[in-house]
Amino acid sequence: MASSRPRKSAKKDGKTALQEAIDECKKLLEKTKKPRKKTRFRISRDPLTGRRKSRYPYKPRFQDDAQSISGPHHEPDDSDNFDSEGVDEDVGEERYIASSSSVHEEIEKDVADHRKLKVIERDAISKLSKQQARKIIALQEKHDAVVTIEEEIGRISIRGDAEDVLWVGNTIHKILDQQMEEEHTRGVEELVSKNTQWFYYGDDNSLEPYDISVNLQIENAFGDGQNSVIVLIDEVKCKIVFNDMKETCLEDGEVRVVIRKEIGKANQPSETRLSLQRQLREMEEQLRNVQGQLREKELREVNFRGQLREKDQQQENAQRQLREKEQQLENFQGELRGKELQEANLHEQLMEKDQQQENTQRQQRELEQQLTNLQERCRGKEEETVNLLQQVTTLEGQLRAKDQEVNELEITLSTAQLALNNQQQQRQQSPDWVIPGDQIQLTDKCLGRGGWGSVFKGKYCGCAVAVKQIHELILSPHNRSLFEREMDIASRCRHPCLLQFIGATNDEGSPLFVTELMETSLRALLEQRPLSATEVSIISLDVARALNYLHQKKPSPIIHRDISSANVLLWRQGDQWRGKVSDYGTANFMQQTMTVAPGAMIYSAPDALTSRNQTVKIDVYSFGVLLCEMCIRELPDPGRRDQQVAMVTNRLIRALIRGCLQPEPETRPSMEEIVEELEEPA
Repeated sequence: MASSRPRKSAKKDGKTALQEAIDECKKLLEKTKKPRKKTRFRISRDPLTGRRKSRYPYKPRFQDDAQSISGPHHEPDDSDNFDSEGVDEDVGEERYIASSSSVHEEIEKDVADHRKLKVIERDAISKLSKQQARKIIALQEKHDAVVTIEEEIGRISIRGDAEDVLWVGNTIHKILDQQMEEEHTRGVEELVSKNTQWFYYGDDNSLEPYDISVNLQIENAFGDGQNSVIVLIDEVKCKIVFNDMKETCLEDGEVRVVIRKEIGKANQPSETRLSLQRQLREMEEQLRNVQGQLREKELREVNFRGQLREKDQQQENAQRQLREKEQQLENFQGELRGKELQEANLHEQLMEKDQQQENTQRQQRELEQQLTNLQERCRGKEEETVNLLQQVTTLEGQLRAKDQEVNELEITLSTAQLALNNQQQQRQQSPDWVIPGDQIQLTDKCLGRGGWGSVFKGKYCGCAVAVKQIHELILSPHNRSLFEREMDIASRCRHPCLLQFIGATNDEGSPLFVTELMETSLRALLEQRPLSATEVSIISLDVARALNYLHQKKPSPIIHRDISSANVLLWRQGDQWRGKVSDYGTANFMQQTMTVAPGAMIYSAPDALTSRNQTVKIDVYSFGVLLCEMCIRELPDPGRRDQQVAMVTNRLIRALIRGCLQPEPETRPSMEEIVEELEEPA
């Protein structure tokens, strides 16, 4: 590097700087001189750039900050001697006198080395390539840390989790080491390639120069057992290279020289150096003060954090106490509401008691008023009693006269009763329907059984007849007289659509009811096959005519009460079935001896379930049920009454059935109207 001063003056100053460096180097070499093994160190050239480079790249050891910057420190002592050849003869051997200031100088050098390391780091940070900067910034994406690169002041700041910050910091140090190694390699190449002069300490204690063209300066110097050499760059700049700055490659044992020391002016005035040292001490003092303040601030921060945690704990305790107080307040409010509710209830009870007391007092006054009224009425009743006694006396006379009249009427009634008995005896002696029991021949062929008797086939006067035998269990004197009265009614009924009544027995045994014998019943025919529309029309018309005849009977209508398909018997007229209604003479008898509900329950009307106000309309209802059974060929089902009626296909017959099944008896048609409707041509 050229100097800004004139050439001659620079040369003179350069010799002075060289002399001072030679003296210092001599002392150090005399102190640390030891025999060394001769080792070769090769320096090769880059085939592309032509620059010299070390065969093995420098790998910085960052753990030793002081040596990584300037190598080991060698301070001169009293035994250091340095002899030079070609130097001014007046310069004699100098000794270094140790004093207390040497310790401070060593400390100052260590501090300076550390500061130089920081300078190198800042320089490396400011010279980071874009790729290395992106690599450092990318570290924060994988870890919980924020990395900031300040190239102007040469600083990298990391904020975040402690572990992540440590990991990112180590990685950044590796990147900076690589950057510093690259910078150092370039610096060594530039240093070697310059027009420099190398000196070494020879055997005769003199500095011997090496030719730059030989390319064997440093390794030959160290190979000759030298501890250090002096490198003269130009007249004003020089550098001392120590033997300890060599590093041995572990792979092949080669030795390479590491030049790490900053190149500065060797002839810097001592006063300036002292001034810089004073400034350095002041800055170190300021640094210690700042560090102390920082520690105090950290301590205060720790105290503040402890106080903050205490405040937070106190706040949590206060909040917990507040919640407890609020809970207690809510409990007290709940108890207060309960007390208020109890008070309201007691107040209502008190008002009720007051109202009851007022009512009691009012009732007492009313009772007193009633007592007064009763006393007045009692006095009035006494007067009425006197009048009534007088009236009783009068009525007793009238009663005696009435008793006389009653006696006369009883005599007249006895006479009339005697005459009536005579008439009944005469009637019992010669009824038209009585048949001697020995004239009826019963067979074993049973035509049917019912709740009040059984029907057998028999003969009377040589003709086949049907004989109904009444169970003896239902016969009593009352029932027997009722049976005889019903036989009188049946004997007076004559109609082509009614089963012909022939007669009945009247002896002491079970009564026998004799009728004409029919071929089959409507139920038996329905069990065999369905009826045609013509058969339905003819048979239903026969049944309607028979019921109309019974309902028109004088002086009072006869109610059948047991219309069913089993009580409709059939006979043939040519190839056509005709129907006759049976059991019309025993309907009232069966009603009295069995139950209130007549006949089969599946045919009964709702109003037939009561024994009061029964009319002929219960037969109309049963006729409608029977007509529906004839059309659909199904036994009646009270639970499916509407569904069964809907199954009738004939619209007119379906309408007639619905009219008969009206729930109110008054809305049902009469049998006379039904006969007229059935007689109308379709």
